[in-house]
Amino acid sequence: MCEQLKPDHPHVTGRVLFVSEDGLLGVGPRRMMFGDAVYVVAGAAVPVALRAERDGTWAIVGECCVLWIMHGEVLEGLPEGVVQDFILI
Repeated sequence: MCEQLKPDHPHVTGRVLFVSEDGLLGVGPRRMMFGDAVYVVAGAAVPVALRAERDGTWAIVGECCVLWIMHGEVLEGLPEGVVQDFILI
């Protein structure tokens, strides 16, 4: 077993493994639920899990580690209109 994947490793403790709709593998906060969204947020060091609330706002669930989007790779070559602007409070 890889050192990084041992259950007691600090980067894994309290985290859950998930697969996105696009098939990307990631690790997120334990309270992450089916239907949460993972966003690359300008200025954030890592992708962030967000949850849409009933009142139309978004709640921050926590930081994620997602293969292939950790360093902004997902933003390269995106078609116009894919990037969203919204305010997090």
